[in-house]
Amino acid sequence: VLSRLKTIVNESGNQEAIEYFNDLESEIKGNKPKPYRLKSYWTSLTQVLPQIKDMTDIARMITQIFQ
Repeated sequence: VLSRLKTIVNESGNQEAIEYFNDLESEIKGNKPKPYRLKSYWTSLTQVLPQIKDMTDIARMITQIFQ
């Protein structure tokens, strides 16, 4: 799911979205991801690319991580 999200973000060409995604991915892959950071990155990402909120499998996976 994360690789699918990465493809969507990269294909958007939106540099701000790409940076938010990179931060989100780094936090997820880190030793001990902090839920508040994940939520912040996800919120920021969905603000610049609102269409990803409608991709339920991606949204569900991301929100499960920071709950």
